[in-house]
Amino acid sequence: MPEGDSRTQRLRGWVRLAGSGPLAGTKLDQRIHMVIDAKGERRVDTYVSSFCQ
Repeated sequence: MPEGDSRTQRLRGWVRLAGSGPLAGTKLDQRIHMVIDAKGERRVDTYVSSFCQ
């Protein structure tokens, strides 16, 4: 990677809870954001939506 550049990758999708409990089948939004900065350091942020009120 050229000096001073950074690289970003974003992934988005969903997961569905399995099993036989009361939350089985609940669909959650999931996002992953990864950045590799100019120094080669990697940062990853994740998010999963909440199903609690």
